[in-house]
Amino acid sequence: MKKTIIGLLVAIFTLASYATSYSAAIPLSTQQLANDFMILQTSEVYLSGLSKKQYCEIDMEAFIKVMKELPRLKQVITPSKKKASFTLLLVNPDKNYAKTTIELRPTELRYGKASYRLSKAQYDRITKTITNVEKEKSARPQWLVWMNPSRITGFTSISGKARIARDKQAWDARIQDVTEALRFIETRLNSYKRFRVDDMPIRASNGLYFQLIFDSGVIYEILINDNKLYLTSSDMAYGCEYTLADAEITNILRQKLTKIQDKPASIKGVTVKIEQANLNSSKEKTIIDENQIRKILFFVDGLNKSDYSGAPLTGGDIINVYVTRNGKTEQYAFIDYEVNGHILAKNFQDPNTRSTWYFAEIASYKYLLNLL
Repeated sequence: MKKTIIGLLVAIFTLASYATSYSAAIPLSTQQLANDFMILQTSEVYLSGLSKKQYCEIDMEAFIKVMKELPRLKQVITPSKKKASFTLLLVNPDKNYAKTTIELRPTELRYGKASYRLSKAQYDRITKTITNVEKEKSARPQWLVWMNPSRITGFTSISGKARIARDKQAWDARIQDVTEALRFIETRLNSYKRFRVDDMPIRASNGLYFQLIFDSGVIYEILINDNKLYLTSSDMAYGCEYTLADAEITNILRQKLTKIQDKPASIKGVTVKIEQANLNSSKEKTIIDENQIRKILFFVDGLNKSDYSGAPLTGGDIINVYVTRNGKTEQYAFIDYEVNGHILAKNFQDPNTRSTWYFAEIASYKYLLNLL
């Protein structure tokens, strides 16, 4: 009997020890990991390491797909100290530009502070997906990707002879739109050059200059002269020079700055309702937040008539926007369909609305969707 009790105690102790050691190596459900990314589906995913001081954007859907295909991964108790082969940066603009990093090594995936075991085949499958960006031959400046527009407290721009200066109290969606556009400037891959801050060029007559002051006290200076982009930061002893991948960004920024000079749209007496309609469900919401109303007015008033002549859409989600102002209700529709860097939209005030498509800001559909 005594031997039996001792044997049971040993067995219990052994099981307890096994459970303790196993809890230190909890398997990672890659389905859950993929779901984490899907929750951040409005995020941007970037790959660093292909070129100095630049980030290449990755297709989020392709990355989620490859993560879903992985089996459960076991946690590594002692993570590797080797330098990561690839580092991914997730930026979520809808969560105050929250950032998460994922590091890949030939035998490990590090997500947050935890590391998980990868086989060679799994590693190769992931890296094949994320390195497809090399074909793009363009990338975004590191400092602009890390920039958090929600923390900007001062904004100054100079274009030609026009100078715009705003502090946080005089903020509106149009300035936010410009700072967002700055984050998305594309530069040629491997075009980075370092320069001394004192050697920052003078703005050319057709150049664009921006100064951004952050709540931390850091000041960014951004200069675009012809096809060159120059960046300085007050907390860095050097500046970054890049070659623009597409000089059209200069014209886009000029157009956005012109809108800032216009008088902000009045929201007195304005009501806004949004409604999502698809085959499976429908949602609607009345918007009462003033900043959200201004942002929606910015989107609907900024619609541009296009020459797009594609066939009418038979699928995809649609968000209807109803704006009541001056005693009249206007209806607009934003479609989850991208054409030439814009979202397709309908302006039902147009007498030829059936055959006429409008282009909306690329961020409009996701912004409206997140309000529902």
